[in-house]
Amino acid sequence: MLNKSGFFVLSKIFASECRKNSLFFFGAILFLQLFFTQKIETGNQLKKNSVFPVLHHSLSEVKERWRIYQSGFQGNPYLERPQLNYPYQPGKLNPEFISSGIKMVRFVRFLAGVSEEVQPDDEMNRDAQYGAVLMAVKGTIGHFLLPPQDMQPEFYTRARQSLRSSNLFYFYGSSCSLKQAIYHWCADSDETNSRRLGHRQLIFHPQLQRTAFGFADKQRNGLQEFFVTMQIFPLAAKPAFCPEFIFWPAPGYFPADLFAADHVWSVSVRKKNFSVPPEKITVTLERLNDYRVWFFQKAGNDLQENFFNLTTDLVEGYDCLSFRPQDLATAENNLFQVTISGIEDRNKKPVPISYYVYFFALSEQMVAMSRNECLNNEERSK
Repeated sequence: MLNKSGFFVLSKIFASECRKNSLFFFGAILFLQLFFTQKIETGNQLKKNSVFPVLHHSLSEVKERWRIYQSGFQGNPYLERPQLNYPYQPGKLNPEFISSGIKMVRFVRFLAGVSEEVQPDDEMNRDAQYGAVLMAVKGTIGHFLLPPQDMQPEFYTRARQSLRSSNLFYFYGSSCSLKQAIYHWCADSDETNSRRLGHRQLIFHPQLQRTAFGFADKQRNGLQEFFVTMQIFPLAAKPAFCPEFIFWPAPGYFPADLFAADHVWSVSVRKKNFSVPPEKITVTLERLNDYRVWFFQKAGNDLQENFFNLTTDLVEGYDCLSFRPQDLATAENNLFQVTISGIEDRNKKPVPISYYVYFFALSEQMVAMSRNECLNNEERSK
């Protein structure tokens, strides 16, 4: 029977063959990884120096979930178009348009390893529309926008509450979808959001069980401006399921369409069973196709270098490790191994983490949604 050393050697051999037959050989690597992986244990059950067993998505699992959750919605997003001048009206979104956003949220949460059971909420949808309309009227996005002088007080009250409890997105181009907004919230790749990954962490929040979307647009210079809200709060009192770790990109087969080279890698760690001492944490990222290695530790916090950060105050119950290497390609057929040292269980014993990520092309539709539509256009999120 193979031991873990033998598994490591075979992994290297298989990885070197990825250039020839990537899907087959990566499947072999994951099979061997899962061969040594038992049922997930809580932190206080782990033996000293044992590697935490990380579950990896199979290719068939990812493709099946995408088959269930993909949406090719192409219709009118509105049942009633918003009115962007006095008397302001929020309008009403097409339920199928809302469903396309819900499905995308479920898909990315499946990938991240959190509960997919997120439901649309009619009352939250109404509130979300008020926030989107206020942003469209003001021509900008922000959580604390002031009202125009002629806006009805009750309208502004609902809009203000929406903006303070939502992820926000702006896009200037020919078209915009809710899936596109969700892609950018998961990416959080701009300089402002890269350090904390707030939108990503909130979409993956274990207590997110209901959500809603607002959407408004207006014309500028022959193209459209789009303003999107995603209601996050109020959260459910209790989560349906609290994973010990939340990964992005997730272990196993992962759509290259959802993760660009400038995106930040992240691992959220459940505080109930684990601690993340900043001075002890090191992360090693190795691309097994060519054995290039990136190393991260506390000092590497420059966004222009090998960025590394720890966020402890955003999502209750979780610390978030984030890291981004320089000169990284995440194109399809690239295989990475991530190794994290320094995490401790409740007894202060080390709990090493090691997992693989294999990037593959999932869908031409997703490529267009996530990247091509954004070329030569402008997008911002808050």
